[in-house]
Amino acid sequence: MAVKKRFESIGQKIEERHTERKESLNNVLERSQKNRQQRRRAVLDALKISDGKGKQSESEEKESDDEADEVKNKRSEQEILVQLSSKYGEVCHEKDNDMKEFVLGQGAGGAVILVKRSTDGHMFAVKKFKKQNMNETAYDYKKKLNHEYEISAALFHPNVIHTYDLLKSTDEKFFAIVMDYCPYDFFALVMSGLLTRKETYCYFKQILKGVSFLHHNGFAHRDLKLDNCVITKDGILKLIDYGSVAIFDPVSVRKLQSRAKILETATNDEELHDIAVKQQKEEENGTESEASYSIIKATGVAGSDPYLAPECLKMASYDPRAADIWSVAIIYCCIILHRFPWKLARGSDIAYSAFIAAPSEKIDAKGKKHVYGPNRLLRAIPSKSRNVIRNMLALDPKKRYTIDDCLNDSFVDETSECSVIWNDVEKKYVVKLGEGHKHHLISRREVEKTLEEKKKLKKEKSWRFQKMMIVPKMKIQRKNLRDLS
Repeated sequence: MAVKKRFESIGQKIEERHTERKESLNNVLERSQKNRQQRRRAVLDALKISDGKGKQSESEEKESDDEADEVKNKRSEQEILVQLSSKYGEVCHEKDNDMKEFVLGQGAGGAVILVKRSTDGHMFAVKKFKKQNMNETAYDYKKKLNHEYEISAALFHPNVIHTYDLLKSTDEKFFAIVMDYCPYDFFALVMSGLLTRKETYCYFKQILKGVSFLHHNGFAHRDLKLDNCVITKDGILKLIDYGSVAIFDPVSVRKLQSRAKILETATNDEELHDIAVKQQKEEENGTESEASYSIIKATGVAGSDPYLAPECLKMASYDPRAADIWSVAIIYCCIILHRFPWKLARGSDIAYSAFIAAPSEKIDAKGKKHVYGPNRLLRAIPSKSRNVIRNMLALDPKKRYTIDDCLNDSFVDETSECSVIWNDVEKKYVVKLGEGHKHHLISRREVEKTLEEKKKLKKEKSWRFQKMMIVPKMKIQRKNLRDLS
C-alpha cells in the first residue's frame, strides 16, 4: 500500500514538472514571436523613412486619396447647387427629410432633381452629371456634354423638351443641364393600363410631330423609347435625352442654332411668337435643304435593345432617320400590347424571326394555330393602324416610311391630338385639347403603389382559391375514411 502511494506521488510530481516546462516553453515562444514582430515593425518603419514615405501603407494612402476625392466631389456638387439657387431657384427636398433632395430619376450618369423658382413657381428638372467612365478622357466627356446641351438648347417645339442652361463646377468635375419639368412619366402611364385607344393615338401622333421637327432640322434622336417621353399636366408629350443624337444634315443644324439664339432673346410669349412667324416666312422663301438628297449616315449602336432597327445591329453605316421611324413603331406596339414585340431585332430572337418569316399558318399537334410573317404582330394591333405600322417596320430602310409619309397616312392624319397653338386674343400659347378623349395622368409613384396593391390582391385571391380547394378535398378524404370503416 505504501509502495503504491509512493509511486502515485512520484507520478504526480513528474506530471507537474512536465506542465511547468510546457508553460515556460510557451512563454518563451510568445516572447520570441513578439520580439520578431517588433523587429519587423522597426525594419518596415526604417524602410519607410529611408524611402521618403514615412506616412502610411499603400492601402492607407489609397483610402486617404479616395476620401480627398470624395471631399472634392462634394465641394464641386455644392458649387453647382449654389449656381442653381442663384439663377433658377431652390432645390426641392423630400417631404419627410429636409436634408434629402427630391430625386425624379436616377441613372448611370447621375440623378435628376427638381428646382422651384420662387417668383412664379416655375419648375425645372436638373440633370446632374459626373464623370463615370474611366476609359473616357476629361476632354471627350466635356465635348459630349457640350454637344448634348448645344443640340437641346436649339430645340423650340411643343413636343420637344426645352433646355435652358449647362452649369459647370470650377474644376469641371460636375455638370448640370437645366430643363423644363414635366410631372408625368410616359412609361409609368403606359404600365398603369389607364390609357384609352384615343389617348394612345393622340400620344402616337405627338411623338411623330416631335420626330418630324428633329428630322426637318438635320437631327435624328437614335434613342426613342417610352422612357424618353414625358407628359405635361395638359397632356402634351415631349421628347427628352439628346445624348445619342446623330446630325445627318449639318447645314440645317447650323440654321436651327442661329434661329434658336434669336428666339432666346424673347422675354415673353408674344415676342417669341413674332420671331417664330418671321423665321418661318424666311425659311419658306429660302432654298430647300439638300438633306433629302445627301445625308451623313450614322454608325454604331445607340439606343435600347428592343427598340433598335435591324440595320443598327450590323457593322455598316445606316440612315438614322429610318432607325427613328422603326423605334416609334415599337413604342406604339408597346402601348397597345403592354409588352415588347421582341427582345432584339435579330434572327436569333424567336419572336423576331417569326415576324420576318415568309407569311404562313401552321397548326401544331395540339391543334394550336401559329401565324408567321408580319401578320403575327399586325393582327394584335387595331386594324386602322396596321398600314402605317407595317410600313414603319419595313425591313428594308429604303422602303420604310419617312416621317412625312407617317404624318400623311390616313390613320395619323385623322387622329385628333392635343397641341399647343397661338391664341391671338390672349396673346399667348395655349393648349388645344384633342377631340373625343381626355388624358389619364398619374405619377410614377402612384403607379408603383397601384401595381403593388394589385399584386397583393392577386396573392390574396390565389390564397383564398387554394383554401377553397383544400376544404372540399378534406371532406372527400373524411367521407372515404367513413366508407372504409
